[in-house]
Amino acid sequence: MQANNSNGGQGELLCISTEKVYDWIVNEKEINETVTAEFQENFQPCNPSGQQEIVNVTCEVTDVTITEPDPTTRVDRTFMIDGSEVTLQEVTLEKTVTLTVTVTLDPMGQGRDLETQTSEEIELTRMERVILCAPEGTIVTGTSTQDTECMVTSFSCTGVQNNELSVSVSLIVCQSIVVTFPVILELTADFCEPRDVLPLPVCPTPSIPPQCPVLFPDTGNGNGNGNDDC
Repeated sequence: MQANNSNGGQGELLCISTEKVYDWIVNEKEINETVTAEFQENFQPCNPSGQQEIVNVTCEVTDVTITEPDPTTRVDRTFMIDGSEVTLQEVTLEKTVTLTVTVTLDPMGQGRDLETQTSEEIELTRMERVILCAPEGTIVTGTSTQDTECMVTSFSCTGVQNNELSVSVSLIVCQSIVVTFPVILELTADFCEPRDVLPLPVCPTPSIPPQCPVLFPDTGNGNGNGNDDC
């Protein structure tokens, strides 16, 4: 049986510290950029004297951070929404995407003894603007979702060192932007208490396997319609 509430079920006036959500959007941003991927000295995809062949080049996003560097730069903008004039804020966000590039080489150009190495981390920083309900005092935070993608569109050895590779990447960052403000709410509620503990079964209940009365016992008339009980 559920234990009784400590307050006798009458309800208690409580103060709860939480956050009010002023605005929340989820959007998608695309970044197209050419980066220089740097590898260890003994891994040289762009060594002109070697016979190696670049077999495959891929990229992966390892981290995304989204912050508002300076909340004082917000600008009020007026919009007509459902026939009403609404004042919202234009917010400037800084987004840093960290990625790596992985290259697979065929050192002798014979399709065997392939070598694969992942580059040092590469950071791309972009500033972007978004319209939010973010009045003064609110906090704007951003996170990326698991749907973020990275694709290599081309690569080149032009203008780089032997242990580097010039890579053009296309990034699609799915991001969640939330505007919050800390608040203390007053509400009437009952205190929660733990539920009853369910007993662990000690011994299993004996069970009888399914029977086959149409086959056994046989009545001797060949139709197999004997009694259900042995």
